[in-house]
Amino acid sequence: MLRADLEALAAELAAERQARGQLAPARIDELDRAVEKVEAAVEARDPRASAQANLALHRAIGAAAGNPFLEDALHRVWDRIAVTTVANLDDPHWAATIGDQHRAIVAEIRAGNPQAARQAAKSHIEAARRASMS
Repeated sequence: MLRADLEALAAELAAERQARGQLAPARIDELDRAVEKVEAAVEARDPRASAQANLALHRAIGAAAGNPFLEDALHRVWDRIAVTTVANLDDPHWAATIGDQHRAIVAEIRAGNPQAARQAAKSHIEAARRASMS
């Protein structure tokens, strides 16, 4: 799936940048805050706010990758899946799982583990795809 590959690459590149000392601590803190905003919106059972916060988190990871071409491709994908994301986050079972998945991605970026960040992101997006099909 294209989205899974692009998001996995973004997480991998962000973790590589972190490992090389190219990500400012404020950028990692931004990712943590974005995860918290998604969790707060999910807890409030607001699918639209959850989807907006979720998109902001994924955009922050895309930006942390430091590759404008990848970021542009991701924006195009995100624009196409907006409705599906709201529907997914309206499902309480799926919404309850994304916090741990997001935290895992950010933890691997923070640790500077490119392959683990890649796998965490890919697994998350593949799980989102399965949730949208059920």
